[in-house]
Amino acid sequence: MYRNADWERIKRKILDKIGDGSVLSRIVEPELLDFAASSFTDQVEAVLEEGVPRAKASPYAKRWWTKELSMLRDDLTMELNRVTNMRRQGEDVTEAIRATQTTRRLYHDEINRQKKQHWKDFLNDPENIWKAARYAKGANATASIPDLKDGENEYCTDEEKAGVLMSTFFPKQPDLVEVGVRSRQHSAQRENPTWPLLTKHEVERAIFQEQSG
Repeated sequence: MYRNADWERIKRKILDKIGDGSVLSRIVEPELLDFAASSFTDQVEAVLEEGVPRAKASPYAKRWWTKELSMLRDDLTMELNRVTNMRRQGEDVTEAIRATQTTRRLYHDEINRQKKQHWKDFLNDPENIWKAARYAKGANATASIPDLKDGENEYCTDEEKAGVLMSTFFPKQPDLVEVGVRSRQHSAQRENPTWPLLTKHEVERAIFQEQSG
């Protein structure tokens, strides 16, 4: 935000660092000139970095946006305006439209390239691993249950799936009264067994066999 900078203070700091420039008049060798120019640039940039306030980054700003994209966008806007003006004047716009399409293609290709590069740099940073996992999962991502089959029956809707899963994992329990009746009937059958009918001759033969044994 250069318009909010205190330029008088910046000028004083630059003078304190590099002086009035009289030392540059004694440079007679190209190597020293290159060194002096690089040193002068570094010092001025350091002063500007300290004295010029920065704007707060907007949460809606595109972090992958670059100056090259801004230049391509301006070129595309200029090409579109040129085509519009030529049409208003009744001129042939065939070549202008072809140039506009080329500029638009370069612009969108550069956008895709910058997005991929920004995402790659983001993933290469180990501190972003959990954030990348949240991005990949999505805020409203939920597990999807596939269609269920029971023999020839197929369950596709959520209600049908819920019903068949409920009946499978939580089957209906038998009535307690019915269980009590069945239990008493079974006990009565054990307490009163049914004996087969025996004849007199079968009884006598069993007694004689027992005595002879």
